[in-house]
Amino acid sequence: MYSLLSMISAIENSHLPVVTIAIGKAMSAGAVLLSYGVERFADQNADIMFHDMVSVHEGKTDDVVALAKHSNAMQKRLFEKMAKNCGQPKSYFINLLRDNDHTDIHMTPAVAKKHGIVTEVRVPDWHVYIPVSMMLQ
Repeated sequence: MYSLLSMISAIENSHLPVVTIAIGKAMSAGAVLLSYGVERFADQNADIMFHDMVSVHEGKTDDVVALAKHSNAMQKRLFEKMAKNCGQPKSYFINLLRDNDHTDIHMTPAVAKKHGIVTEVRVPDWHVYIPVSMMLQ
């Protein structure tokens, strides 16, 4: 989860537009990251899956309870951000999981497009031209 949060921060703080592309699979944190592109592509053969956040806690009972509450809050925060990225209501993906009995939700790219997770079902042709200038201060 924390690696995902650092990747989200990198995307949110990027001065360049970020395009996301799912080829093969975008599962778990990968599905959340997929939602962060200004344009979001998925190959027609990709599998997109997300699920309730999984965490393992051990220790004193009070610590386990506190960590479980923290995990639930983090899950809510991540899925609310995902919903915003996809143009959906705040609790859209949380409700989707609830309605699916909290099991893994697998989607074809066409279904993911209906949910707003991807904007295009194809792999884009891309060309990158990067002019470089640098100023040290």
